[in-house]
Amino acid sequence: MKSICKLTIVSIELCALALFACVRLTVISGAGSETTNSFTGKIVNANGKPAAAAVVRCIPNTFDVVKEKYMQACFIDTTDTLGEYRFQQIDTGTYTIQVTNRAADIGALVGRIHIVGDTMRFPAIMLLKTGAIKIMLPGSIDKTSGYVYAPGTTLFKYLTGSNDFVIVDSVPCGVLPSINISSQAGTDFSVLRYDVPVKPGDTTIIRRPSWKHANRLALVTTSSGANVAGTVTNFPVLVRLSGDNFGFSQAQADGADLRFANQNDSDLPCEIARWDAVGNQAEIWVLADTILGNNDRQFMVMYWGNSQVVSASSSQTVFDTVLGFQGVWHLDEQGLDNAIDGTGNHYDGQAFGMTAASSAPGIIGKARSFDGSSSYIVMPNTANSKLNFPENGNFTVSSWVCLDSFDNIYRTVVSKGYQQYFLRFTYFPSNEPLWEFVNFTKSANWQATTFSATEKQWVLLTGVRQGSAQFLYCNGELVDSVTAMYPQGLSRDTTNNLSIGKFLHEVTFPTIDGYCFFKGKIDEVCIAAVVRSGDWIRLCYMNQRTDDRLVRFN
Repeated sequence: MKSICKLTIVSIELCALALFACVRLTVISGAGSETTNSFTGKIVNANGKPAAAAVVRCIPNTFDVVKEKYMQACFIDTTDTLGEYRFQQIDTGTYTIQVTNRAADIGALVGRIHIVGDTMRFPAIMLLKTGAIKIMLPGSIDKTSGYVYAPGTTLFKYLTGSNDFVIVDSVPCGVLPSINISSQAGTDFSVLRYDVPVKPGDTTIIRRPSWKHANRLALVTTSSGANVAGTVTNFPVLVRLSGDNFGFSQAQADGADLRFANQNDSDLPCEIARWDAVGNQAEIWVLADTILGNNDRQFMVMYWGNSQVVSASSSQTVFDTVLGFQGVWHLDEQGLDNAIDGTGNHYDGQAFGMTAASSAPGIIGKARSFDGSSSYIVMPNTANSKLNFPENGNFTVSSWVCLDSFDNIYRTVVSKGYQQYFLRFTYFPSNEPLWEFVNFTKSANWQATTFSATEKQWVLLTGVRQGSAQFLYCNGELVDSVTAMYPQGLSRDTTNNLSIGKFLHEVTFPTIDGYCFFKGKIDEVCIAAVVRSGDWIRLCYMNQRTDDRLVRFN
């Protein structure tokens, strides 16, 4: 009988050796009707030339080298002069290809190979310098008969004589599906860490073994990333999780086991602003102690996969008043709910004129939608509070805004009163649509910095007051530092509470502008009692924009 041809699909996960980044590939090849599976491939050296006499192993993904010791002969082959190898009579299943050359200290590893067809051709694998894995051990383990191993490989290390850690050396470059711990005296095992990357000539350190998953998040401030030159400290980094970069099923249902650490493995405070495990969406704020400018080698580590811990989420620790934060409103609550202040000041806002529909998609999760006629938020008892900055004081006000349209009506974003300070949309004085940051002083009255406004687009507005100097930033760029003054002989009024979306009193001078209700969406309002630098403000924009340029997932 003639064989029947069919397509065989093999899903693999391998190390893209030029970039050292894990990618997924799908290989499609023709196959016959053989009753056993076989595949061929090629091994090459770093210079691209064939690697002859290389030992290639095709190992079942559950293989435990300590307990099973020996593999079937069909799982081992040696490359010929062209670097070619062949495996035959391989059952359908999941395997790891491990290539080692201990004499030259080079190798390669490709995990999670799903063999589902009869005959296939595997992509070429390049041999590179091996690395090592340093494993920090759990507190209570059997060091007499215990050992760590990488299932589906020949890599292992006995724990006898070890203290707080063990090192597995001569590890081929690639992504190990997991590192496990077991005992020779029993059959049980525990996973210490899933998806362990190993780079050529580098040592991967597995810290916090109680967490089964970890990912290194690069913080890139070079021109290819956030493009920030100066160092920024105590900065809240926004981390967006989705089904594309995070396995929600691997964490607790509410993300309570999520942890972050810096490069020295010191804890970094975090706040889980939103966790939607069903929709595979989350936003987390992480307080990074230091972010260097023009740097692409810094990182923080995210841990998850521990069912025994409670949540460490704390907005008050991330947005600490000691660091200058005096009010932070994510505006991600339900439309009718109060707007919660993330700082320890608890300047929570009361919502007026809003409905369930007032909760709308924002730049960072959910935002608030304002109807332009009746909806606003007011923070009670803030007139004489830490938001009541002195005349010619130091403070920063910022907000993401999306204006519905240019309709010849002035629109308030956030205000401490028309005669104290505010951010708004205006047509004054040029009859052109402008964003405006205003501070009111006794001598000069209104002092305004302005910039051309846009409609139907998210914009990050940041107003900075530094003594008698004033600055307006738009999307992280300084757009105005020349303050226009409009003295009218009026007194400064500090009796207003803070509000979002309108002035609390009608504006009647110099023109009748009314309450200036905002029409559009407002997200992430932040007020700080410090002067934020240009680097800080740019980093906010580059990190918080939808195509985050700061955080890169490994």
